[in-house]
Amino acid sequence: NENGEVTRESRLRFETYQTLSQELKTSAEAVHVEMNAQVFEKMISFLSGARGVASDNLQSWAERQRSNEIPTAAFVTGVNVADHEVVFQTLTERLRESVTPHIVSLQPKECRGLKQAVQKILGTLLGRQISCEDDEGESDDLGDRKPLSAWRVLPSFSALCNWYSSLPQPVSDHVKGKRKVSGRHSTTPPIVIILRELESFPPRVLQDLIRICSQYVNRLPLVLVLGIATSPLALHRLLPHSVSSLLCVERFQTPPATELLSSTLDQLLLTDRFLFKLNGKALQVLIGIFLYHDFSVRNFVKGLQFAMMEHFYEQPLSVLCMPPSSLKAHIKSLGPELCEAVRQAPSFRRYVEGRKASEQDRLLTDNEYLKTTVWILLSELHRYHRRFFLMLRGLHTFTHQLPGHPLGKQVRELYCSVLESPVWESEGYSSAMHLLRMLARDELCCLLESCVEQLSAAPTDPELQGAVTSLQGVLQGLHALGEPGEAPNVEEMALPAQKVPVLGKTDLHQLQKTLMEMQAAKKQQKKSTPYEVLRTKALDLLNDLVRKYLQPPEGQTLHEVSYFSDSSTLKQHLNASPRAAIQMALTNPYYYLQNKALRSTEGSITNMAPDLCIAYKLHLECGCMINLYDWLQAFQTVLQAGKDSEEAETPHVIDQQTSARFIRAVSELQFLGFVKPTKRKTDHVARLTWGGC
Repeated sequence: NENGEVTRESRLRFETYQTLSQELKTSAEAVHVEMNAQVFEKMISFLSGARGVASDNLQSWAERQRSNEIPTAAFVTGVNVADHEVVFQTLTERLRESVTPHIVSLQPKECRGLKQAVQKILGTLLGRQISCEDDEGESDDLGDRKPLSAWRVLPSFSALCNWYSSLPQPVSDHVKGKRKVSGRHSTTPPIVIILRELESFPPRVLQDLIRICSQYVNRLPLVLVLGIATSPLALHRLLPHSVSSLLCVERFQTPPATELLSSTLDQLLLTDRFLFKLNGKALQVLIGIFLYHDFSVRNFVKGLQFAMMEHFYEQPLSVLCMPPSSLKAHIKSLGPELCEAVRQAPSFRRYVEGRKASEQDRLLTDNEYLKTTVWILLSELHRYHRRFFLMLRGLHTFTHQLPGHPLGKQVRELYCSVLESPVWESEGYSSAMHLLRMLARDELCCLLESCVEQLSAAPTDPELQGAVTSLQGVLQGLHALGEPGEAPNVEEMALPAQKVPVLGKTDLHQLQKTLMEMQAAKKQQKKSTPYEVLRTKALDLLNDLVRKYLQPPEGQTLHEVSYFSDSSTLKQHLNASPRAAIQMALTNPYYYLQNKALRSTEGSITNMAPDLCIAYKLHLECGCMINLYDWLQAFQTVLQAGKDSEEAETPHVIDQQTSARFIRAVSELQFLGFVKPTKRKTDHVARLTWGGC
């Protein structure tokens, strides 16, 4: 409140936000795991059965040559790099549970050279920090493992062989002449080496590591997992044929990011389970960032959580965004301030204006009557959401396979259209209805069955069940119709012979008018077939249901409780412009640092500002070529502006500290792209930005 105290509503709003945000995150992670479950099972099956074959059991040269091949899983993860952390973490956990405890995950930044890569492998498997004999106190970071006492050993696969042979392993039978045999976690667990972001590895390091693994594959059950972000062709671009021939590759691919986004939207937004929603513009911002920037579902969920945080922070009515089971008790305990916030909501004011005068007075003065009305309106909002999403999927079943996809191929496209404006007024809806009126009987029956199945998901809603009964009646009538060739009653009525008017001398306009009248008369005499009557009836029912249940949420009373509509805030925080942010930071550092000493009037330069800001403002006053000495003199003048005359040095005498600060500021401006050296004049730099850039 105004005194800085945390009110009961604020505390409850924060707790509700925390609960919904955690449920949102948990559901998104569950969707991610469920979508990747199938490819994980295939990889587990492949890695469980992949192990080396003893060279003593091999007879022919071909068998011995094949024995040097390393079982390799080419794991195509897609370009959504931000989601790879969750994918590989889940994969590692599944492999550790089902296949082997010996798993090493390598990243490009940890493998600058072959020695560092082998050190990482040994350190992870042996569970201790490896220190090379020729390293003078230097050791690599071993990731998340706790640093133990460094073990001075030459990092080599020979040491790895000695360690693996010392493990208690039961002897398992090998099948002669075959590389892949069924293996279990209890027999000989393989050593799985995961190379994440394969395209970023140094090619020489990658080639040498594969060659070494091929030499030891008969002594160690090595298996490689190559994380590929782009396409499997990247493997052939990085490795020559002499190296790629050492790999026995099997391809695995995660579902596309767009499918993962659709499943996430189905579980988070296209459901009445979560009461928090986005309006059309806010949702378009998040989908636009996903499609045109990173393809990351993880970042999409974070953006959704940020929108939820903003909604609960800015909107007092968000305290009512909770399940109906606990909503009624909370409404009864609403305070006067929240009751007044309800009265100030635009949608509620429109509702009050449509009531009678006596009821308006009670709504505006009687808090108890207001609470009862709020409970009724929020119950109606929950009911609206339940019917809305069922009808949305029902309409999507009719339109997603139409030629040209007038209402979109994905349900999210249709959802955005419905959120922004009445969908039945759009041009796409008119085109879709026109195409539906040309469907054959079998196609229409399939679509009606799918729509009835969607709407039957709410058996306790009498209105929807009435609509389902009507659609089932039309469907039964369509099934009752015989085949077109076996039903003489379906044929059109014979048309009487028309008298062709004898046209005398006439012009083109008169001829066109006569032909149009003849065509209109022919349509009036035509009799519709029974199938056309049923098809028209079915589409009219669909049109009525769309107009009744797919009304935009902005027309619902108290929609402010659930819907976040500040799309500009999302753009500002999630799709920020680095250029504008850098310019703001350099011209007005107080905006970000919030230090009162940095406040200055527009156009002035304070000596309390960072050196980079001072140099940037001074360079704005120069032309295309900047004299470094003059720039340094102006820089020193600004620094000495706040000093006394006794402390200020002679203008022509520049101390080493000022020179060092100036050189550093110019170097930072060069790094940011504002200036660059020039060969035209050695003591000048060229300015690169203009027009307030």
